[in-house]
Amino acid sequence: MAVAVPTQKTTPTRLLQELDQWSLRDLNKLVPGILSLRARKLPSVVSRSEASLLKRITAGPPARVMREHDRLLTRRAAQPLSQAEETRLEQIIDEIDRHHLLHLQWLGELAALRRATVPEVVRQLGLKRSL
Repeated sequence: MAVAVPTQKTTPTRLLQELDQWSLRDLNKLVPGILSLRARKLPSVVSRSEASLLKRITAGPPARVMREHDRLLTRRAAQPLSQAEETRLEQIIDEIDRHHLLHLQWLGELAALRRATVPEVVRQLGLKRSL
């Protein structure tokens, strides 16, 4: 494969002339990289609905719920919980589970907006699997 060596100033026209000498196979290897480079250079425009979804996705369950959850788990590790505490812990776990379901719903909505799959959006956002 011939490589276009930049001269003093490589113009798009000169680059295209060089690329015209490449094989179709080599051009097919190059195109995804060019499209990716172009996408990175485009200004990032996020719609209002996408911004709202991103905010909800990254927020996680309410902090007060997680603090109470952690407190009850720590207490349960040290000693048995009372019936009322066990009931409350079950309620909190249900609330966290509901939030996880909403989280998945929001990821699906964001994927639809971006015309991508949920796994692609998860990778784009750098989310770690927590379920």
